[in-house]
Order: sequence, then structure tokens, then C-alpha cells
Amino acid sequence: MCSAQWMDLIDESGAFSDLFGRTLKVSDFRLIYVHIDERNTGVTLGFELARLPDRPPAQWVRKGFNASQFLFRFAQVTRLGIENWCGFSGAREPHVTLSRDHTGLLHVMLAAGDETMSFHAATARLAEHRAFLASSSW
Repeated sequence: MCSAQWMDLIDESGAFSDLFGRTLKVSDFRLIYVHIDERNTGVTLGFELARLPDRPPAQWVRKGFNASQFLFRFAQVTRLGIENWCGFSGAREPHVTLSRDHTGLLHVMLAAGDETMSFHAATARLAEHRAFLASSSW
């Protein structure tokens, strides 16, 4: 899925796409965080990118940061399904797919081997983004 589609799906405000000027794929990001909030029927997914966005805040550049993280909050989550969950602790990176179904709901699927998590959400937004200095071995 190209970045415009992916970014538009998970951040309708455009805050995420404002940081990027070129096409990225979901696979360019590494899933690092999954939080399920059953009280507020929400799921937060965190992703890392092994570089800064194309248009980073000036302070990130001044501080010499070279990697970035993005947290997306999915709200009004339904149809949450989890199978063989070990938190993607194995050697395989989870494959993330995002789409919108015929009713307008977002469909999110995380899969690595036989570990899967899927859900539908009414909305998604960029909740937080930050940068950091990563080691050169990353």
C-alpha cells in the first residue's frame, strides 16, 4: 500500500503526511508497540522508522536525531481478534495491513507466522511522534 493511501487511512487530519514528501510503504516502518485499551475500546500501535521524516521539525535536526517513532490511536474498535499471541516476540517481523471496508471502517491486521491480531476501528489519528538518536547498527 503506498504512503498516501496508508497515511490517509490512519491519520485523516494529515498531520502524519505533512511530515513526508515521498512514497513510503507500511513495510518501511517497524511495529514496536501494541496497546489495547478495553475500557475505551481503543488500540494504539507504535511504529519506528530508521530515519527522520522528509520534513522533520527543526529541533530534531538540530539535536542530531536520526530515527523517529509514531503512535497511532485507533478508536471505537470492534471485532478484535487475537490468535496465538506471544507479542510478536519471535524472529519474524509482523506484517501490517491496513484497509477500509465497504462500511467505512478501518481494518487492521498484524501477522507473524501463526500469531495474528486484527480489528476494525471507526477512526485513527496520529497521537504522538518523536525522534531519537539510534545506533548505527539499527
